[in-house]
Amino acid sequence: MTIDASLSERWRYGAWRSVGFGLVAGAMEACWLAAATQLPLSVPEVLVLALVAVLVMGFAGLVAGIVSGVVHVFTMTWDASRGVALQMSGTVLLLTGWYLLQSALKLYLDRQQILPSVALALMPIGFAGVAYFNARYWLRRVEIGVQYRLSWVGIGAIVSAVLAVIASLGHQLRDTGGTGALSGDRNVLLVTIDTLRRDHVGAYGDPHAAPTPRMDALAAEGILYLDAVTPMPETAPSHASMMTGKHPLRHGVLSNGHELRGSHETVAEVLEREGYATAAFVSSFAVHSRTGLAQGFRVFDDDLSPVPGVGQINAVEWVLRLWMAFGDPASTPWLLERGGQQTEARFSEWLDDHADVPFFAWVHFFEPHAPYEPWGLAGFDNGTPDQPKVDHRAKLALGPEAAYTDDERRVLEATYREEVAYVDGLVGQILDQLDAHGIADETLVIVTADHGEMLGEHGLDYVHHGLWDETLRVPLIIRAPGTEVLVPKVAAQVRVYDLAPTILDFVGLQNEFGEGVDLVAYGENARVRGLWLSLVGRRERAFSEGALLGMRNNMVKYIKDIVTGREFVFNLNDDPGEAADISGGQPEVVEQVRGMLASDEASFLKQVEVEPGKVSADEAAMLEAMGYTE
Repeated sequence: MTIDASLSERWRYGAWRSVGFGLVAGAMEACWLAAATQLPLSVPEVLVLALVAVLVMGFAGLVAGIVSGVVHVFTMTWDASRGVALQMSGTVLLLTGWYLLQSALKLYLDRQQILPSVALALMPIGFAGVAYFNARYWLRRVEIGVQYRLSWVGIGAIVSAVLAVIASLGHQLRDTGGTGALSGDRNVLLVTIDTLRRDHVGAYGDPHAAPTPRMDALAAEGILYLDAVTPMPETAPSHASMMTGKHPLRHGVLSNGHELRGSHETVAEVLEREGYATAAFVSSFAVHSRTGLAQGFRVFDDDLSPVPGVGQINAVEWVLRLWMAFGDPASTPWLLERGGQQTEARFSEWLDDHADVPFFAWVHFFEPHAPYEPWGLAGFDNGTPDQPKVDHRAKLALGPEAAYTDDERRVLEATYREEVAYVDGLVGQILDQLDAHGIADETLVIVTADHGEMLGEHGLDYVHHGLWDETLRVPLIIRAPGTEVLVPKVAAQVRVYDLAPTILDFVGLQNEFGEGVDLVAYGENARVRGLWLSLVGRRERAFSEGALLGMRNNMVKYIKDIVTGREFVFNLNDDPGEAADISGGQPEVVEQVRGMLASDEASFLKQVEVEPGKVSADEAAMLEAMGYTE
């Protein structure tokens, strides 16, 4: 290229060479992702991630080169090398600014540090200056006839390839824990099944039960808790309680859009400090790392996309956020959830590398959650995944306008049972993995749910609103090797946030964690008294439509609608369907419970007031697509 080159030639020349900067930027981001991600990626998966990052940012470099090509309008009388160098430095300014301005804004919002944030925001100018002088030198040599064997884009491609290989190999060398634990430390496996009703697990002997032979067998080997309850029937709050050992009003997660603050210690953090390998494999956006549930996990596999890790590429993440905020999230369910078979496979791959070290693993399945979809299992006649008898996903897309015939209800209830049967098979696969590795006798296994589901009771279809027992009571099975089980079926009321201290007690660590107690003690007959529980929920999809506070103890249920002030009392022994409100005839009970819940009510009102502003637009849209608001 010479000084006589036309404006269009300069513009195309600079824009094409800007691609080289984009390729390198993408490869550098891939290196950062490989070092920072909590996903358990294989070498080929990191290479694919790097390739996508390189291509995305290579395209971004081309776009930035086109945009920065405007400098030629003002440099028509300059020599070509200076104009193109300015164009290429403009590309570097835009590319580095894309990353560093986001980092500067995050630093300011998180820590309110003005000077470091400003310094970070100004760094792209320095990078652009370095790029200008180097490009100017290189282009001047081209103008005087120096021939290079490789083009600027070719150099960028080679550098990107080298960085991609380094990223893929480096990711495999990261420390995933386990080596710092003591010899003889025992393992913990927590399996949570989203939206699984207690009465649909065969071990509980209910006529509604699905065929669940693997969970039934596990219950026969361990302890079955007949009256386990969640303090709030919603996914993220309930799981946060399991991990922290605290009530939602104490840990502050009162919605799937809330984030667990780092000041609340989780059982995973305790075990990670003890040298355990800690890993989580989740199947729903509702327990994504944004909820804060990743605290303490060396591996947190929450990537639901078909290509692992791609959604973490910065530019791709922004495109997905825009899609979720302004597009139609319901039409892309793979961004909201993934099949349990994929989740189980990811866990099995991880276990192959960690079965010989002490570990704490959490596996979360989403299958029983609406929409209910058939699997074509033997003994069911609900259709197949491609041809369901009732397209529940399409029905739910209608929102409040959805209506169901009696036949559709029967099919959907049968489909829910089929989903439960299917997830029982997945639980069986996980248990088989423990047996295959010879570690079943040294692994605490806990199988439970975050909440139940309404299947038409109290006029509620396929949701878990309210504080009815269908949503609050969850299955809970614990198999604790080395325990002398004297009480195989525990009738006393227990809470899901008792799981954290139960885990720590089993592995021989602190036995006072959060607000809970060791549940294995019930099976050993060392503890017999039930545990009272305050309840939090919503009557509809938003707290503003009915924030609920309640209490459950000794088979007495109290519910108060905070918005209307109406109170209910149910005697669950005589009225398990909660059809007869007896609050009018029990003034002493109502007054006593009011006193018990006074501090919780004050805390609840304060937290509900500030809740809606915590959810970003894209998160709100994704949760809305899953049937949640606020």
